[in-house]
Amino acid sequence: GGVAEARSVFVETPDGVEETKESFDLLLVTTLLLLTSLMTYCVRELHLQVFHESGGAILLGIVVGAMVRWLSGENWLREFTQFDTNVFFLLFLPPIIFEAGYNMNRRFFFRNGLSLVLFAFVGTLISTAVFGFIIYMSNSFIPHHDLPFLECLVFGALISATDPVTVLAIFKELHVDVDLYANVFGESVLNDAIAIVLYRTLSSFLLQGQVEVQNIGLACAVFVVIFAGSVATGVCVGLLSAILFKYMDLWRYEVLEGGMFLILAYTSYLFAESFELSGIVAILFCGITMAHYLYPNMSHATKEFSSHFFEVAGFIFETLIFSFLGFSMFSYSQEYNIVLILVSIVACFVGRALNVFPISFLVNRIRPDHPVPFNHQLMMWFAGLRGAIAFSLALDAQDTSENGDVILTTTLVIVLFTVLLLGGSTTKMLRLLRIRIGPDPTQVQQSYSNRFLDFDKKYLKPIFTKEHWGLVQGAEEEEDDEMYGAVELMGVRHTFHENPEVVPLAEEEPVEDLQETVDSPTPQDEEGSPSMFPLTGVEV
Repeated sequence: GGVAEARSVFVETPDGVEETKESFDLLLVTTLLLLTSLMTYCVRELHLQVFHESGGAILLGIVVGAMVRWLSGENWLREFTQFDTNVFFLLFLPPIIFEAGYNMNRRFFFRNGLSLVLFAFVGTLISTAVFGFIIYMSNSFIPHHDLPFLECLVFGALISATDPVTVLAIFKELHVDVDLYANVFGESVLNDAIAIVLYRTLSSFLLQGQVEVQNIGLACAVFVVIFAGSVATGVCVGLLSAILFKYMDLWRYEVLEGGMFLILAYTSYLFAESFELSGIVAILFCGITMAHYLYPNMSHATKEFSSHFFEVAGFIFETLIFSFLGFSMFSYSQEYNIVLILVSIVACFVGRALNVFPISFLVNRIRPDHPVPFNHQLMMWFAGLRGAIAFSLALDAQDTSENGDVILTTTLVIVLFTVLLLGGSTTKMLRLLRIRIGPDPTQVQQSYSNRFLDFDKKYLKPIFTKEHWGLVQGAEEEEDDEMYGAVELMGVRHTFHENPEVVPLAEEEPVEDLQETVDSPTPQDEEGSPSMFPLTGVEV
């Protein structure tokens, strides 16, 4: 009797009711995550190229959202999906961006550094300006809405944040040309950070209600200062972490070592945000710096943990965001403007084209020995999908923009269109453009060097990494190159043997040659498999 009475008292209190409700909400979230994980397993086992896991998460969110709305009504669903953008930027986004920087292939990232910087910086500005101009000039054709020019630019900034997670996952599975992968991946990571900074800068003007000419120059200067300060913050935290791990024997306490690694990584984000810099830019470059200097100072167990943890966290948070995006189709105000949606989709394609093709032409003129092929340019134009970041910025714009509701719904439709239609057509587009699929041994094993990397290897690595690592690094460089090539071949061997038809080949790479390549043993195959975390362990 006492237990039942206590339970009834607990449930009847406001705090108890609230706890029960929040528990049910979390149960729904975990159930959705579980269903999405099971669907992802099926997609990967069946090697489905038309239907990808990110699109599946959206569709699953739509189905569950429709069922919940039918069972419990719109009010509860709207309350459940009240998404705090601060939660996204402080909790969900940092692990995703850090993992992108930490586990990236730094060799090909630096090799394509010029094109990445131009595509990310200049390209984002071009996409924002072109999109905003097209929407503004189309106001006379758009019924019921008249977006001011500044609001069009804000819309352009948030929709310029590309998120080709579907395309990149297919690229990774099929081992697409490494330069194409590096360009699409590197551009998207840097583009996200720049688009967020640009969106916040333009939104501050929108809140002021007016823009003066002298403020434009000031905004450009502030943009540069914020970006440079954020990069410096991330690099400094990464270097200080490397020094700390170098001179402390943390490898003897693996739990403590792993905990300090996570704390230091997150500190770069919080430090930048606390001083009104960009936490996204800071944690991205912190991840790159930690992978280059801190990684060699960690124990083997922590190396594996660091790669696994952020990969798992990134998967969970990205799945939540895409599922929530599908959920939102039934919760927010359904203010759809068909004309605005169609004009926006066209503006996205036009802005992307004026971004990719002119910059590729410029890169090829500056760097004729390492050009961007035209079929790669077409694939990059096609791969400009929108996703989680554009959606989250649109949620923020809903509160700061006069036309925030229609901007949000238009962004929702654009994300659905690009992820489901363009993402699902990626494999067909690769075949149509005859882009190399499967590793090119001469490409993945070739060495790459420039003045900075030579200086880094000679002076910086001995300072920030373990002394013994600095002494033996030069002697082990060739071995690292061989390991990298072996890992690439191991990956395609698994893909090719399990499902040969998903590896469409260019004419110059006949099936017999690839079969011979993937069947031939490598030094690592004879002596044992190398580390399954090559991207962070291989030195540039």
